[in-house]
Amino acid sequence: MGLIRVETVTRDSVPKLRDLNQKIFPILTDARIKDSFYQKFVSDGEGFALFGYYSDKLAGAVCCQLDENSGLYVRFIGVISRYRRKGVGSVLLKEVLKTADQMGILTVYMFVRQDNKGVCGLARKHGLKHKGETESNLLIMERKIEK
Repeated sequence: MGLIRVETVTRDSVPKLRDLNQKIFPILTDARIKDSFYQKFVSDGEGFALFGYYSDKLAGAVCCQLDENSGLYVRFIGVISRYRRKGVGSVLLKEVLKTADQMGILTVYMFVRQDNKGVCGLARKHGLKHKGETESNLLIMERKIEK
């Protein structure tokens, strides 16, 4: 098994984040989405993003956005297909939960397509529970951060 490490996305690495998300989510991340969309994930008080590396190769990322109710919205979490099921997503989500706790966040949540069994399982493994569905039939997965 390869070594997994996490690195914070900076303003300078936003183009790399955009390119990675276009590979992982080609339908969701249109090439017209500019780097400015990703700035919220590297701006203090708005959110954060992390890269996940597997054996020093960029393997995945997570983008999180703060909301006005002391919540943290996991906007994107994804891993390149050849690195899936190797623990990269798990390490990324674990780091998100640790960072949320350090920031005093009360709730971490994400919206997941019902047919995305991988992310549903990953979320449950890390304590996110099914809290309902959106009008567009996305599952709402949520975890309260215990203080």
